[in-house]
Amino acid sequence: MATRTAKKSTLDNTIDEIQTRFKKAGKELEKMQKRAEKNRRAFRTRTEKRVKKAQKELRKISVVKSAEDFTNDMRKQIDKGVDDVMSRMPLASNNEVKKLERKVNSLTRKVRALEKAAAPN
Repeated sequence: MATRTAKKSTLDNTIDEIQTRFKKAGKELEKMQKRAEKNRRAFRTRTEKRVKKAQKELRKISVVKSAEDFTNDMRKQIDKGVDDVMSRMPLASNNEVKKLERKVNSLTRKVRALEKAAAPN
């Protein structure tokens, strides 16, 4: 009987020790996660600063500046060309389409009312 109690006590102590170690491991893991998150944010901040600095330096170079200006000019010209083409096409405006849709819906209701009135009871 005494050995049984001693074995149970030893088993209980072992389980308690394991639970304690798991709790400690969990706390350590949380600390590591917090440190990793802090390091990730710091790395991101440093990287963003470096990228901005590199972009600023690149913009100072005349070739890059010229390419950037050229890209912006091309975008403007393309937008203007698309607008010109669209204005020459016989397309209804959004407001005109909505107005026509309301008219069609109104006529549909009137036709249904007439059909209902003409139908034999």
